[in-house]
Amino acid sequence: MPLPSRIVFAFAAAALELGIPVAAAQITLYTDQSTFVADTGAAAEPPIPALGMVGRTGTVFTLNRLTFAVSQSDPAVALIFDEGSPINPGNEVYMSSVEDLDIQVDSPVLGFGFFFVEGTDVPGSCSTTCPCADAQFSVTLRLAGTTVGSFSFNAPDDTLAFFGVRSGQPFDTVVFRDQSGGCDNEYWGRFYLADSAACDPDANCDGSINGFDIEATEQAINGDFTNFCQASADINGDGAENGFDVETQEQRVNGAPC
Repeated sequence: MPLPSRIVFAFAAAALELGIPVAAAQITLYTDQSTFVADTGAAAEPPIPALGMVGRTGTVFTLNRLTFAVSQSDPAVALIFDEGSPINPGNEVYMSSVEDLDIQVDSPVLGFGFFFVEGTDVPGSCSTTCPCADAQFSVTLRLAGTTVGSFSFNAPDDTLAFFGVRSGQPFDTVVFRDQSGGCDNEYWGRFYLADSAACDPDANCDGSINGFDIEATEQAINGDFTNFCQASADINGDGAENGFDVETQEQRVNGAPC
């Protein structure tokens, strides 16, 4: 059964095979790249270059807007930028040991996406020393060291998967932890960043723009995000969530430009 392209969680712990958010930020998870880009306005980072191994234990390496950091204690880890999987077009980021990876963005964002391959039939992914393991990843979103949200994912084997997250609160670091503890290889493909929320009057994500979107926005302003799917209820972008946002949403529903 295919994974849904968009799943919204609001201010509550919930458990699905796709993800488990536990912090206060409203989290929207995506498994479709086009839906993620349309909802968030995310832009792709430049293609990953073929740099080969850029370092071992404790390496911190910056590429464009992203800074990658691997374990400071795992003596077997190496950080590699190269074409490791034929399933993903282009190069990938991968490691020679357990995939515990921190990615810091040069400024806070509201959305982060990436292509991903869990390879079980990819040459070099597994070996007798590092047998293939079903890898469940936990992902934590942090801002200046403070957790603002989290989820988990388990990618289908030997498939080019996409995962994206949109948060109701900005974050500047994405922390990946491989819960399997295995040293077989998984691969990160191209990354996407959303610096600000896209203008989308469909506040309840039902595919229509009408009075229910105004109602969902008013409920969100009052703390009930049950029917609200956007990253933030600060519709007018003034830094506050209040009646002015409801007014702005009403104007947009009635055809006013963003």
